[in-house]
Amino acid sequence: MFSISRWINFIESELEGMNERKEGRPFEYCNTMIVWIMSFIGYTKGLTFRKAAGIASGQLSDHGIRGPDYTTIFRRITKLVKESLSEPEDERFISEYVKPKANDRKIRAAVDSTGLNLSKTTLWRKNKWGVGPDRRGWLKLHVIADIDTGEIIAYILTEENVADNCAFRQLIRLALSEGYDLRTVFADAAYEDRENWKMLHSAGIRFVVRFKSNTVAHSNGCMDRGEAAGIWVKNTYDEWKKITHYGLRWKIEVIFSDMKRLVAETISAIVSDGMIRETLTKVLAYNNHKQVRANMIGITGNDIYIADV
Repeated sequence: MFSISRWINFIESELEGMNERKEGRPFEYCNTMIVWIMSFIGYTKGLTFRKAAGIASGQLSDHGIRGPDYTTIFRRITKLVKESLSEPEDERFISEYVKPKANDRKIRAAVDSTGLNLSKTTLWRKNKWGVGPDRRGWLKLHVIADIDTGEIIAYILTEENVADNCAFRQLIRLALSEGYDLRTVFADAAYEDRENWKMLHSAGIRFVVRFKSNTVAHSNGCMDRGEAAGIWVKNTYDEWKKITHYGLRWKIEVIFSDMKRLVAETISAIVSDGMIRETLTKVLAYNNHKQVRANMIGITGNDIYIADV
């Protein structure tokens, strides 16, 4: 995934396109190079912009290319982050991102959230002895993910006290706005909501969500919801899982586990802009890893073709 050969042959043509209508000083480095640098910043725990500049310069010098300095990397990454993120309309949302669509494959997706730790330590000394750094809290990453490739399709970043269901419909909107062909969306009981059912029904998307134990077979304003609730009430939980294939929902838990194992769950930035930049950098690095893996595998164990090339 860090191979320069994946993009180095397109530097000149990409720069030509970037500088075609640019006013002022032309770009010296293409966006693909900056995204490549973002990937190993996000993938390597504790890698600073200065260290990233050194690594990039070392690799690029072997190809006769002068690498960008760390100030240039910081500025270009900051610019790319602003261009990649949409401005949230909901004041509870810190940032929103949707991955550009790469193909027309029919998507089986899952929605859930996970925490990103703002504390750099486990806080054991603070809990045990009352000394050491204070707890800085968490950010919550609300995600809609492709359960076949493991890629994050879109995410919304919020404070830790924002409820899971608050981001559900906006995640669906983000995915649809990019043209993703969502066929099925899996979710746990936190997302069993009438408005969610109505939205997915109107978009022609199958909704597989776990119901609460006291659910009755009422439509609650949506016929799809009534039919699904009837299946839940008439069958045991294990039977319901087989009928609906709800067991596939666990794959989003695997996605969170993989992401935290590969790019770490700790956000080291102090200011809001840095947190936003670091979160996107981690997600891009993780998605890059998954796409390279998908192109190597080609087809999943359940015969879903996932490669882009």
